[in-house]
Order: sequence, then structure tokens, then C-alpha cells
Amino acid sequence: GSVALASTGAAASANVAGSPYSIIPSAATGGTFNPLNYSITYNAGTLTVNRAPATITADSFTTTQGQTFPLFTASISGLLGTDTPAVVSGLTITTLATPQSAPATYPITPANGTAANYVLTYVNGVLTLRSAVAATSSRDDSRPDGGSLRRDEVLRDARSPDEIRPLDINIINGGVNEGGEGGE
Repeated sequence: GSVALASTGAAASANVAGSPYSIIPSAATGGTFNPLNYSITYNAGTLTVNRAPATITADSFTTTQGQTFPLFTASISGLLGTDTPAVVSGLTITTLATPQSAPATYPITPANGTAANYVLTYVNGVLTLRSAVAATSSRDDSRPDGGSLRRDEVLRDARSPDEIRPLDINIINGGVNEGGEGGE
């Protein structure tokens, strides 16, 4: 025979907040079993919906020292059913680096998110902060100011990082060219 079971917690959309849900048995029937020959007592059970695991991973970014940082973002894996990232609230994504920090890699840290039906774990991203160095040389050349440039010495632009354009100092055919216009 069989027994019909019903529970509002059986739906895939059942939330943790309503848990535990009652399981209501009824309508014992089937096979050679004749319910009229028995005194049937139905005892309710419970269905517990536990929070599912989900992982929030901060996206990694690369930027140049002195530039405004991008808006940090993250991806979320482990969402179930029709849930979207909108089920997470309060998420913060931060770094200890500032645009003026030394060139290096820094963690991008997601934290503080909440989602009623999920246990959230976090994975840091990486902020790679590159130097605002304009060019390097691998041979002896003259500096624009008339001095000598030693092998592997770094040319630094004295302007603020916001004023530096990618082609402001080039090394073309071994010669230093300011202004990005080409030449030797």
C-alpha cells in the first residue's frame, strides 16, 4: 500500500525561515490493503530545510598607481533554483590599498553579506597595483635632462599620475623620446 504525504516544505522554493515544516500523512490505500479493515492513526512528521552553501568570490583587478580604483565586484556560486545574486544583501567588497599605495598585490575582501537561505563563504580577489613608471631602458642612453641613464634605470615622470598618458615617454630604437610622437 501507500500513504499520501503533503508538506509545504516539499516545494523547491521552501525557505529556511518556515522550517521545520509539517509532513501530513493521509489516504492510506493500495495493493491488497483495505483501509476499512483497520483503525488508522496518522502521525505528522517534520521536514527541516537547512541553509545551502554559497560562495562569494571577489573579482580581481589590475590598475595603475594613482588611478581611481574600479568599483569592486564579485561573483556568487551555489545559488539554487531561481535564486539570483539579489538574495544577498549587505555585501561589502574592500581593500586596504589606496591609489597611492606602493605597487604590489593586495587582497580584495568580500564580507558582511547575508542571505536567509544560504551559508555564505568568501574568497578574496587580488588587486594588482602597477607602478606609474613611464618606461625602462635596457641599455645606456641619455636622459632628456642631459644626464646619463644607467642600464635598467627607471625613468619616472614628475607629473601627477592623472596627467600621464601611456605614450608620454617611449623608447624607440634605443633612444628616449618624450611626448609619444616617435623619433630616434
